[in-house]
Amino acid sequence: EILGVHETNLAYKIREKWDLSYEEKWLIIRSIIAGINSNVQPGWFWFRDWATEYLDEVFCEFALVDNNTDVRHSAISILTDTKFKAGRDFLNRGLTDNNKEIVLEFIKLGRVSESLENIDLISPLTSSSEQSLREAAIAAKIEIMYLHKPNKAFQELVKYGAIIPEVILNAVAD
Repeated sequence: EILGVHETNLAYKIREKWDLSYEEKWLIIRSIIAGINSNVQPGWFWFRDWATEYLDEVFCEFALVDNNTDVRHSAISILTDTKFKAGRDFLNRGLTDNNKEIVLEFIKLGRVSESLENIDLISPLTSSSEQSLREAAIAAKIEIMYLHKPNKAFQELVKYGAIIPEVILNAVAD
């Protein structure tokens, strides 16, 4: 369960009077994350003192084990937007998830990691029967390669005949 916008707004109105328990804070942060795209969930007030490293840990846990797909999806998206450097084990667990949308988000997270070591985790998805996974994996692989081995990236681009990834388009435009 997560709170709706109305419930979160009511709690926020009396935020100075409430001393929330750990479980209540957990419910609120999950609710905020699940509704992150709406930009109307208040509540960061209760988390303003949390260290970035702790928030990263919380988002990683949500990304892998939360029962709510919206919470999982948004947690991964936040990690990607903050350019979180995902470890191999974490990334591998996400890339083998049963939910296609979660795997797509983990591919994006793998791409922003910019680590050549993660290409072997993404590579199996370049032959996925699911078009969106295949295209995202190919683009991520080529972008990571381009940052470290531009010539090899261009060879891969020719091999796959894929749409030119944004990082290469931006480099050519400069």
